[in-house]
Amino acid sequence: MRAVERQNTMQDLLIDPTARAFRAWFRHADRHGLIPTQPANTSGVVHHDGQDYVVLENVNGILAVYLVAASGRIKRLDDWPSDLQI
Repeated sequence: MRAVERQNTMQDLLIDPTARAFRAWFRHADRHGLIPTQPANTSGVVHHDGQDYVVLENVNGILAVYLVAASGRIKRLDDWPSDLQI
């Protein structure tokens, strides 16, 4: 039963760009020796000017923005459109 639950969780992670962005956010912090700020559950996919983005935010504002490519891959952006909001 656990193997099936784990498989479903991994499939969800591969499909859901928001889940992948959460994971990337925590990996980034770990790799750079940072203490990550918890993104809020209001974080998610935003469609803006023909592109999909995953916006991770909390009460302090936007933490990170990831571009969702047509292939489903995500890429963290250093700069993002200023009017991008959830």
